[in-house]
Amino acid sequence: MTLFTRTKTAHDEVVAAIEAAQQSLDAVDEGNPDINSTKAASAKVQEIVVKMGQIQTDMQKLKKKASLPPDQRLLNEQKCKEILEFSGQVDESAEKVEALKSQSDIMMQVVVGLEAQMEEEKQEAERQRLAQEKQAEEEKQAKLQAEALQREQARQAQEKAAEEARRKEQEAAAAAAQRKAKEEEEERARKQAEQIMKEEAAKAAAATTTAQSTDGASMDTTADNAAVGISLKIKFVAGGADPIDVTVPSPESTVLELKHAIAEAHPDCEVGKQLLIAKGKRLEDNMTLSSARLANGHVVHLGLQGGTPVRAQASSPAGNVPRRPTRTKEQVVDETYKALSAMKSEVPYTIFLLAVNTLRRLMQNVLDHPGVPKYSRVRFNNDALQTKLFSKPHGVEAIIALGFSEITENDEKFFVMSDPPPPTLSQLKTMLDEAVAALTAASSARATP
Repeated sequence: MTLFTRTKTAHDEVVAAIEAAQQSLDAVDEGNPDINSTKAASAKVQEIVVKMGQIQTDMQKLKKKASLPPDQRLLNEQKCKEILEFSGQVDESAEKVEALKSQSDIMMQVVVGLEAQMEEEKQEAERQRLAQEKQAEEEKQAKLQAEALQREQARQAQEKAAEEARRKEQEAAAAAAQRKAKEEEEERARKQAEQIMKEEAAKAAAATTTAQSTDGASMDTTADNAAVGISLKIKFVAGGADPIDVTVPSPESTVLELKHAIAEAHPDCEVGKQLLIAKGKRLEDNMTLSSARLANGHVVHLGLQGGTPVRAQASSPAGNVPRRPTRTKEQVVDETYKALSAMKSEVPYTIFLLAVNTLRRLMQNVLDHPGVPKYSRVRFNNDALQTKLFSKPHGVEAIIALGFSEITENDEKFFVMSDPPPPTLSQLKTMLDEAVAALTAASSARATP
């Protein structure tokens, strides 16, 4: 079949389809068209438009062949004439298709508007239904919540009453325990003060007797003392170190000069912390040794303010723990806080936390095994403790602040806890536990994105 024959056949089909589609569109009510019928008619029109486009394309090819010069044509004169006549028919059909398409487009615009209106009405109905359901559900939930709130308020009121009763009972028990502990502490302090006063009185009486027996000799030898100096024996009130001999230039040397001499002889004794007592009286810095009635061989008692520990300069016998000055709970906490704060400012956080945990383990060992040397006595050169604690800035200062005393045996250093351990040790352990928990929680919070 030739292209011309195929094109004529297709054109005949399109002409028939145009008439059928026109009838379908004419049957539709333009004011209120049936949506399905209009869509079906529009679909047929679209098919006609496509077919008409293909016919026009084929027609262009045929007209091009028929328009060639006679010497180049492959078609005879009669065929060319038929093609040109047929071309006019195709153009007429194309105009009908265009008009049909315009009518179809108008009808489809009406249909689209109707569908949009129907969809909006459907959505509005759905919104109203959902709103009604939501309102009903909210009313139901509000009623349930009100009932639950009433039950919860009743339960909380009962729990609050019970908790208040328990709190008052605990407060009463705690107050009674505090009163008892305070009374016991005051009694211990009173007895200790009485003992110290008795000892000081005895020492003062002995010193007075010695001074009276030597006053004449002292007056006769003043010039000699001025030439060779005065040698005094310094005894530590808190123990922990052997007495030391200190020499000052003359009887007219001041107590402040004596303190400097003591600091040179024993580095742990800072001048600003020294408290000197002789013959039962405190020695002021501006006093001279002669006005204090001090001469060669006299004894001066030395105490250190702030509870500063004095390390022994000589070996201590095994098991002999130096007696440390009595410190209040506030002093112990303050010294421990200062040591750990200084360490925290100088080392990374993880190193600081490792050192604090090491201190906590040492304290727990002492509390769990009181009086057992294996736990109350630690070696300074222990590799693990050196790595975790002693080699860190203020590590030694921290363990001493907790209540350990430093001793030396056979040229080896140890830290020893008294037996029984001080009552502040358990409180300090609790405080460190709480501090570590708070630090760990804060660090996790910062690390969380």
